[in-house]
Formats: sequence, structure tokens, C-alpha cells
Amino acid sequence: FVSKRLKELLEKEKIKGVEFVEIKTKHGQDFALGENAYLKKIPQFFQMQITGRADGPESWMKKVSVCSVCGRTEWALVPAAIRSSLGPSLSGTGKDITNPLPINVYPSSWQGDDVFLLTDNSSVPVITERFLTIVKSLGNDGIFARPAYWV
Repeated sequence: FVSKRLKELLEKEKIKGVEFVEIKTKHGQDFALGENAYLKKIPQFFQMQITGRADGPESWMKKVSVCSVCGRTEWALVPAAIRSSLGPSLSGTGKDITNPLPINVYPSSWQGDDVFLLTDNSSVPVITERFLTIVKSLGNDGIFARPAYWV
């Protein structure tokens, strides 16, 4: 989810590959915002839906089966991909994992989106340096990103 402030900034900067859907928020009686919160009430939030897609080698996912009726492919994460999807905040150590699987992208499949998912890896977003710079401009230094590679 993203705040209205981030949504408006991404729209102003014409970030490609995302759409936003408003979500409804409410809080219980005991809810309180911290004294350093930039707003005094719960800000408006949006679900950021990633619409951008590109292709890459099937290194994070493996084909499990293909439906003989509709042709839909069923995918599953390989064990190394589950481990590689963890960043420092989820690794339990506060540090990045060793030897994460690379995220590889075929340049000919990229449509210029600033945010996209690989068709074989729908769980790990790929972002451009431009997107990262815009998000960090709001003072959020807690963003963790690994490089992706053109192959």
C-alpha cells in the first residue's frame, strides 16, 4: 500500500507500470499516531497494482504443469527463490542473504515501465533507478533493492 502523498508524486513524475486503487481505512479506539507523524489523522492509502510486465529466463520459477484444456501454465517458486525474495528486514539477521538468485530481464521484452514483474516471477517487483530515486526523495531510506540484469 502507498500513501496519497506517494501516489500523487508517482503520478506527477509519470511513473509507468502501476495503477492505484483506493482502499478504505479505519482504526479502533486505542489507535494513536506517533507524535512525529506527518499527518494528525490516518492518511488516505492506495493499493499500488503493478501492471508492467517483461520476460526473463525461468530462474526463479519452474513450470509445474500446463492445463490441457486452456493452456494455462502453473508455476512454483524454486526453493532458492523463496530465500532470495527476503531482504534484510526479513532475513532475521538485518543483513542481505548471501548469493541471492539474480533477477534477469530480456531487454527486448521491456516496455519502458518503471515498475514491472517478470512473467515467470510475479512476486518480486523490478524497479528502475528513477523509481527508486523518486521514492527516496520523500525521505524513505528504508528501501532495499538488489540490481536486476539485462541478459
